[in-house]
Amino acid sequence: MIMISMPTGATPKILVLLATHNGANWLEEMLVSIRCQIGVDLTILVSDDASSDTSVEILNAHAEVDPRIKILPFVGKFGAAGQNFFRLLKAAEGFEFDALAFADQDDIWLPRKLIQQYECMTKEGADGVSCDVAAFWPDGAIKHIVNSFPVKRYDYYSQSAGQGCTYLMSRRACELFWKVAPDVDLTHVTYHDWLMYALVRGAGLHWVIMNAVLVMYRQHGSNVIGSRGSFAGVKKRLMLVRSGWLREQMSLISGVVSRLSPNPDAFATSLAAPKPSWRRRFSLLKRAHQLRRDFAGAVMMTVFAILGWV
Repeated sequence: MIMISMPTGATPKILVLLATHNGANWLEEMLVSIRCQIGVDLTILVSDDASSDTSVEILNAHAEVDPRIKILPFVGKFGAAGQNFFRLLKAAEGFEFDALAFADQDDIWLPRKLIQQYECMTKEGADGVSCDVAAFWPDGAIKHIVNSFPVKRYDYYSQSAGQGCTYLMSRRACELFWKVAPDVDLTHVTYHDWLMYALVRGAGLHWVIMNAVLVMYRQHGSNVIGSRGSFAGVKKRLMLVRSGWLREQMSLISGVVSRLSPNPDAFATSLAAPKPSWRRRFSLLKRAHQLRRDFAGAVMMTVFAILGWV
């Protein structure tokens, strides 16, 4: 076990939510990269989803030497990372923190990831910050994945602000989740990161996507989706969209976001309808260029709308 000295600074207080499931092959390296974060007062809250490998043993070993690590008790199998993170978000309400970050079990954070993001959040008056990543493969290949395209008016209805592992959010952003969570069924919402981005933007708060690589985004056969730039990642996404998954998720996300306002706009209301219709298709076609941050994504949304996939 690697012994790591703890930071001495009292601020800012950052709560990191780490969801694990059979991540023993990478978990040690990831935990070290979190524990080595510079310039922050760190707490790491962990929830394991019924791992059958040595993930729990690794977590317990780190927690024994680092009191900043808090492991939630086992409550059963979640079966999906998003549901595990929703559990963590609900538990986070009982902790004191200035900002909250999501952590995946297999990535590597650069040492100043959290403090750079917190400084950006403070400077820009934002309630959410994300960044670019460097995808890397076992054979040593590395690729810069750009998330930092300019935000669009309605992009949060169809995509996240990047990989969840790049997120840092204010307590006010988390309060939006705590406000709606008791009254909605999140069982079928796939991605916690997309929902949080949608809540922040839907509430009219500011989100910044930093043009900086602060996370090494590991690619392997067990990735839920994988790098957006990889063939496997693109293929998985197209299959999901064609199955109607994206339409369903857009409906669920818009429905949750609409609870933040007593008078949601007409576009959000049309998206909340789970079944395709000509009215919905026309509305999507009209706003396709505002639903994705990058040009290629906007073209794809136009095609998806024409085909009736969204």
